[in-house]
Amino acid sequence: MRGTYQNSTLVTEQVNRIKSRPNLLLWYTADEPDGTSDPLNATSVSSNLITSLDGGDGQGGAGYHPVSLVLNCENYFFTEYTSGSDIVLQDTYMIGNNLTHSTQWDTPCTEDYGDCGCDNCRGTFEDISTRMDEFRDRLFVNGWERTKAVWTVPQAFGNETKLTRSDAGVVSWDDPTSSDIKSSASLLAKSLSKMTPYITDPSASFRQVTLNRVDVGLWTVGKETLIVATNMNYDTATLRLQDLGLKSSDVGQILDSGSGINPDKSGFHFESVGSGAFVVKK
Repeated sequence: MRGTYQNSTLVTEQVNRIKSRPNLLLWYTADEPDGTSDPLNATSVSSNLITSLDGGDGQGGAGYHPVSLVLNCENYFFTEYTSGSDIVLQDTYMIGNNLTHSTQWDTPCTEDYGDCGCDNCRGTFEDISTRMDEFRDRLFVNGWERTKAVWTVPQAFGNETKLTRSDAGVVSWDDPTSSDIKSSASLLAKSLSKMTPYITDPSASFRQVTLNRVDVGLWTVGKETLIVATNMNYDTATLRLQDLGLKSSDVGQILDSGSGINPDKSGFHFESVGSGAFVVKK
């Protein structure tokens, strides 16, 4: 609905047409409404209409399928636009961007002005994790930490791809796409069934660390720890178990996207911008 979400007639038609399909995951309404300065209440008006047609009360309560939107800016009327969503997406596209001048609008980009496709970015992979953390913090400040979630839109088009961390979901736009992007997405999807028992377990303890620009998430359930790590360097990198406070010889790998277990099982190695998921048992 990215081009029609403000048209109530078209929204009604679209929702009623497909709301009963079993393969429908969520509704997607506004595409960067903060970047185009859409009316501040536009997302809420659309969301209320959608939920009224999809099993909700139409007054802010949830419908059967969640409503999502994506924000472009770091913090431009975040509360107003996000109020019209159950899932807020971020699309921090930091690869190959001119972060000081917009090639599309031919305007400069500063901390206060301009749209270069990656608002207030530094051109590193940390831009992604920082934006995710900031969005999550703003949901908490608004009292939405239990009613809204932060997902991500990967820079996965043309010749550019990236693997990012997120709370629960990754949403891509272009299909059909190139075979390498399909292959990477399929590899991640096939590994998720082995990750979700840890990530979704209410008893899991979670912590996040960054060591030598290797971004690491750890979910511990009982005597087992799921480790998901991404090397943010354009060079090889290593990660030792002892640096994570872990020690075990029982280590298995469930996702290999440019990574592996060291031969002595003391840790892991990563290719340039490689990622991996591992399970360590005490």
